[in-house]
Amino acid sequence: MTSIEFRSVCSFSSPLSTQRSRRSSAGATCSCCLVVAQRGLLFAGLSDGKILAWEIDRNCADRRAKESKARVLEEHKGDVRCLLYVESLCQGVVISGAADRCIKMWDLSDPRTGIQCVQSLCGHGGTVIALEHGSDLLLSSSTDGLLFVWRDASPARLLRFPAYAVRQRLEPQQSQRETWFLSLSMREGEAPTLFAGDSEGYVHIFKLDLTQDKASEQLFLAVWKAKVHELGVSKIMAVPMESFLFTLSYDQKLKAMDSVSGQILFEELNQCNVIFHSLAWDPTSQDVIVCDSKGNLGFYNLIQESWVAWKKVSEDPIIGVHLLPAISRLVLLTPHSIQVLDIVRGVKFQEIKEHTAPIVAIASRPTSQGGVLYTASMDNTIRMWDSDACLLNLCHWQDTLECIKCLKERKQEITAMVYVPRANVVITGHENSDLKMWSLDSHQEACLKTVTGQPVHENTISALILVNVQAESAHEDPTGTGFELVVAGSYDRQLSFWRVTLTSDGTAMAKFERVFLAHEDATDEILALGHSPFGSIFSGGNEGIIRQWTVWGGKASEAHFGQD
Repeated sequence: MTSIEFRSVCSFSSPLSTQRSRRSSAGATCSCCLVVAQRGLLFAGLSDGKILAWEIDRNCADRRAKESKARVLEEHKGDVRCLLYVESLCQGVVISGAADRCIKMWDLSDPRTGIQCVQSLCGHGGTVIALEHGSDLLLSSSTDGLLFVWRDASPARLLRFPAYAVRQRLEPQQSQRETWFLSLSMREGEAPTLFAGDSEGYVHIFKLDLTQDKASEQLFLAVWKAKVHELGVSKIMAVPMESFLFTLSYDQKLKAMDSVSGQILFEELNQCNVIFHSLAWDPTSQDVIVCDSKGNLGFYNLIQESWVAWKKVSEDPIIGVHLLPAISRLVLLTPHSIQVLDIVRGVKFQEIKEHTAPIVAIASRPTSQGGVLYTASMDNTIRMWDSDACLLNLCHWQDTLECIKCLKERKQEITAMVYVPRANVVITGHENSDLKMWSLDSHQEACLKTVTGQPVHENTISALILVNVQAESAHEDPTGTGFELVVAGSYDRQLSFWRVTLTSDGTAMAKFERVFLAHEDATDEILALGHSPFGSIFSGGNEGIIRQWTVWGGKASEAHFGQD
């Protein structure tokens, strides 16, 4: 899994509405947008029938910032609901559909000199809500319940722009309620296929009849229809070169299905109980990108079969999302602006969900066979993991570490842990002030107490650290290599010191050295400990003061230097 963040690049807003109108119901709002990176243009369709066009660079960032103003295209007389760019037509055209029941074609052959409306197509009896193009066909659907298939009707195709005429009319099968196609998606290839989602939650699949020799006589034939959602299918997307078919619905669900068999691959309910508005596909990372009416942006990874990112990036509803995969950049449409965000992917990571409560400490050690990881949790377990298995799993996209051993504390909650490498033991601190030493090899445990068998601390153990101490005399350390000293800090404001050694038979033993009151103020509980390689120990607590302690031969002297 990879961490994903979003960085703002720039934004575009309509010059036709004031800040006051954006906060109220007055003024025009954005209904759809279109990025034409090849021509350096960004379009936004407005609810008043106007289309705004900004000149941008190929990375969808405004070069001239404040000096760049949007051009206003005024041909539609109603809400512009859909925009489509077709590069293969006449050196590039934009096709728009609106509530005025018209489809208009805009010439982009020389956008710097002007963007002219070169054709108007009429025939629908309701708002044009979806457009698609493929295999030299223009497809449009409307609230009149009809899906029009437009073909170039010019005899020899001598005209610069195609003379479109309706060649076929498709409609959902008979229903007791008024039904229309809300969304369209075309997959080209040897057998061009049209996918359509309707207002009753059905997905329809039509295939072009290629048995006819003349292209003008080839019609779409219905081959499949299935109830996929409980409510209308607002968006549908067929992934090129794949059999995936993604759908969004007013039932607040995202679904993926196999376009050949019709099998549902997965479905996800919106986490915020609102509807999804738009989707995009990242083929490199295999992410489905969705947005919703609460301003959330989500990434669902098909390999991980889970959400890898879900973040609120806008206070307004996000009604459109477009991906520029070459530069990992998103264009988001809200009712009053267009936002451009960079996708920043971090290091790969895995989520390991073995513990059932907060993890209070993690330690690691190298071995001749690889690395070992220790974790301690408030679920009262200490687990040992094969960390090299984690690296192998990352290469093979697996999401679990191999837990080698697990020890269970049966009484008191674990609050701190430290690993002691020479003795190869783990020492834990507990809520009731206990200190315990664990051998994960032999599964044995022992409580750390004074010679008289008394506990040292009177409150929760908050921190544990390991200090390697060089002894001052041969009597203290016959080996001359120093010894391991565990320091424990507690809410009772005391520091205790424990020398960890090995007996002649290799058994680990922790000997109590001393304890003293480190923080005199009654409210200054010890919360954290640290140490330096030169023998200094640092303690910090509630008062914001850092205290330095110098350790020699297991003894400590205070050198108080820090404060709030």
